[in-house]
Amino acid sequence: ITTSSPLPSGTIDVPYSVNLAATGGTPPYTWSVTSGALPAGLTLAASSGVISETPTSVAGNLFGFMIGVSDSKGASTAKSFSLTVLAPTSYSYYFAQVAAGGVWRMTFTFVNASTQSVTCTNSFYADDGTPLALSFNGSSVSTTNDTIPPGGLAQRQTDAAPNAAVAQGWASATCTGPVKASALFREYNGTVPLAEASVLAMTAPATRFVTYADQYTD
Repeated sequence: ITTSSPLPSGTIDVPYSVNLAATGGTPPYTWSVTSGALPAGLTLAASSGVISETPTSVAGNLFGFMIGVSDSKGASTAKSFSLTVLAPTSYSYYFAQVAAGGVWRMTFTFVNASTQSVTCTNSFYADDGTPLALSFNGSSVSTTNDTIPPGGLAQRQTDAAPNAAVAQGWASATCTGPVKASALFREYNGTVPLAEASVLAMTAPATRFVTYADQYTD
């Protein structure tokens, strides 16, 4: 096995790929993990020797394992490897739908369950990708910034604008640490709330947003 150790580091929730190599013997080769285990989320392709997929292990862990390879005539060898999984430098969250103004108000919530402060930048876009201005506390902005203390939360609600056209689009947030993010949609008749629904933020962008109607609530 000619691939050196340690292997290139991986990052949580970021696709990973490295091709192990061998010389000698009689191809084709068959690869396997003979001792220990790959970081959670990664797999080894037996026919190609490619370690790939997306790490989901706890950041900062150094993983040690043994990789074996055998040739078509049964000759085999093995080698020890190590691989470190790193924490991402930022976390992305996506809100597939924004609707504010007219009968609609929205509340964006970010919950920080970690022991470190987290800063989130939330950017709003129209459906064509141009910046979308929303009104919060009397200010019209297309980007908001919130620093969330450990164990705390940040909330922003769009201003009431019953005579304005509905601003529609989507939003994306970039945070310095992991959070739980959600958006609440609330319909009003004047100042009286009529109905509401909430959705969790996605951790990957989507190519489409599917709407549905439900007359029942729990």
